Amino acid sequence: MEFEIIHKKYFRRLVYFADKILNDSEQAKDIVSESLIKLWQRFENFDDEKSLKRFMYLTVRNDCFNYLKHEKRLCDKQNGFNYVSDKLEMDVTYHMMKSELLAEITKEIDQLPQAEASVFRLFYFEDIDTNAIAVKLGVSVQTVRNQKAKAVNTLRYNFLKSKQQCH
Repeated sequence: MEFEIIHKKYFRRLVYFADKILNDSEQAKDIVSESLIKLWQRFENFDDEKSLKRFMYLTVRNDCFNYLKHEKRLCDKQNGFNYVSDKLEMDVTYHMMKSELLAEITKEIDQLPQAEASVFRLFYFEDIDTNAIAVKLGVSVQTVRNQKAKAVNTLRYNFLKSKQQCH
């Protein structure tokens, strides 16, 4: 395993994960960058990607919690803010799983033909309606609908195929 490959593969996932905990994308990037420095310092200690991945998520999670605790202390001093950690712990697990799922979906979307992938991203990730996509891409509304349907069907087929391979 090379650190550059690990960085490239996990940086965006970890930023998404941290952002969902913090609700602050800039702070999420900072925390992930600091966590990757910690990983770099211990990189030789990892024998496989699974343990490395576990370390990265736990480090990011703990650093996010530490940041939030620090912010909570500041808030408590200012206005008596009460922080509920049980809900946060459940949210962390949910967002970690969602981050991994989105990474898998993104990987599959990248395999689609460019036009289908563009329409899919605009519609589902950027929440742009069909008419606006047609105008933006300079194609008919029906073309957008067709490309969206093809993309969804291809993704559905690929995920069902991979699910069957797992069993």
